[in-house]
Amino acid sequence: MEYSNDIKLHELEPLYYSESNRAEFRLSPNKLYTNTLRLLNVGVTKTANQNNLNKLAGVAGCLSSITILDGNVEIQSLTRANEWAAIKHSFKSNSYNEDLGSVLNLTRKSAHFNLADRTNAQNVDRCVGSKVVEGTLRTAISATNTTERLAAKGQLDLSDYVGFLQSVNYLDTSLMKDLKVVIEYNMDALAIMFGDQATGNLASTRPLLVVEEIVDPNIVSANMGKTQVISYKVIENDIVTVPAMTPSVAIPNPVQPQTFHVHAFNNKSVDRMLIKSRTTLATTENTGNVNVMYGMYNSQAMFKQKNQVRVNGMNIFARDGITSENERLAHVADTWSPNMSIMPFQQGLAFKAPDDLTRDTVINMGNEAIGSQSYFACDLAGEKVKDLQLDYERVGFFNATAAQHSLCKYNSAVDLIVFAEVKKAVIFSGGSYNVVYV
Repeated sequence: MEYSNDIKLHELEPLYYSESNRAEFRLSPNKLYTNTLRLLNVGVTKTANQNNLNKLAGVAGCLSSITILDGNVEIQSLTRANEWAAIKHSFKSNSYNEDLGSVLNLTRKSAHFNLADRTNAQNVDRCVGSKVVEGTLRTAISATNTTERLAAKGQLDLSDYVGFLQSVNYLDTSLMKDLKVVIEYNMDALAIMFGDQATGNLASTRPLLVVEEIVDPNIVSANMGKTQVISYKVIENDIVTVPAMTPSVAIPNPVQPQTFHVHAFNNKSVDRMLIKSRTTLATTENTGNVNVMYGMYNSQAMFKQKNQVRVNGMNIFARDGITSENERLAHVADTWSPNMSIMPFQQGLAFKAPDDLTRDTVINMGNEAIGSQSYFACDLAGEKVKDLQLDYERVGFFNATAAQHSLCKYNSAVDLIVFAEVKKAVIFSGGSYNVVYV
């Protein structure tokens, strides 16, 4: 299909497809394509009860990795693709997620304020002047009824997640003659479904890849075969684990300082970094077979958390580093996205409780949105990493009620998942090329 005299659209079937495992697409050699690659028909088949995908990941929840290859040469591979996609969806504006994300990616990340919960007798007290004093934040719904949600499939713009595609104007298959896109799947229901998480019922749908071929001869002749160096950034990740704590009556609020050496980025030039905190306490992700907020994509705030980053022996932040929820939120916004759609209270412990609730009840039993998206971010500005250290500190919390104590996420072990932009380049010379870290 052509929508101009310059570009022809191709809808590619996978050259190889193994349901729930792998899909592989190949671009034709000696062609010039735009950098826009869209993965269509993304979704899972499921039972009648499984009618909602994870709110934050949407259809991306079924992805394990996205890889760009030329033959057997890896150009870029994004692992933990579903987790990174969920984070990227948070970086979109609330209006984008409301109007487009809920339709294209089938997410439910956006929110709008709704006053419909109040009774008629209470209407007069709902607003004072222009100040709303009662109401509920509602999330968007990705389809209007159960039947639609059950059959719905979405699409993903791969350039949102793959830095190589963002850094080139064209994909030149006269230079990379066996260029292919490989999608690997993850059928873990905890990563895909909002509720009714029976993994055995899930299977991936057969995807399509839409590419745009440049057919204007003037553009083709001016650009094909001309590239010498392609510089781009890839997202790589590593993980470290903060051990669990055991507060007691004698020491109700133990301080837990930890220092970790992260080795995945050694001898690489690193720009922006983001850390997600995922507790190993299952009840923070799922209760009664239904997600708590975003399930495994939550990034849980900890009590009196502090973060510091040390690169090659030098601290990134002054003194104790980042010590408050609002500081962390500000650094995430400044580093990654000023228009991100993180709702109030999602970055920390702040919460307005009824007068008859004590603070320990709030900390242990607070609304599921509280602290569900507490990320930490910083920018290393292309520093060549020889030694990367993370200083992490939090405070435990003791509750005399054993049942509540065991459910307290602030004492559980925490996985710190570190995502970072790493610089790479494709250097062409004499009819061949090398892929190198810069």
